[in-house]
Amino acid sequence: MLAALVAGAFTILLLAVTAERNSVRLAHHSEQVLAVAQRLGREIHDLESSQRAWVVTRDAQLLADWRAARRGAQAAATELVRLTQVPEHRAGAREIATAVEGYVLPAAAPPRDLRARVDAFIANEEGFVQQRELRSARQARTARVAA
Repeated sequence: MLAALVAGAFTILLLAVTAERNSVRLAHHSEQVLAVAQRLGREIHDLESSQRAWVVTRDAQLLADWRAARRGAQAAATELVRLTQVPEHRAGAREIATAVEGYVLPAAAPPRDLRARVDAFIANEEGFVQQRELRSARQARTARVAA
């Protein structure tokens, strides 16, 4: 009887540790996704700023800055699509990556809502992380109560 009780407690503890490990892995992944999305937002800001400045001044250095920001935005958008795992998030990341590709010429009009889409993606991912953290805390409490 005692052996069965110890085995049951050990099993519950093992399940709780496994769930916690998965939660840590998912939290780390979400941090990576958020970091890339925020980097993408900064690159888009730089892209828009250098585009506006170049249109006004026609300064070649600003065009070089625009090209660098475009390369950075494209790389960040590609990385964002690669990192997203939730199907709805991946669809949003693909839409953002497609919009980033719309920046072909500095005189071209950028997609108006691109920064808003990136901000919405970040907010959605942060909400997803909060839900996962609440679920993890609930599972840990359940495991403690069961033990």
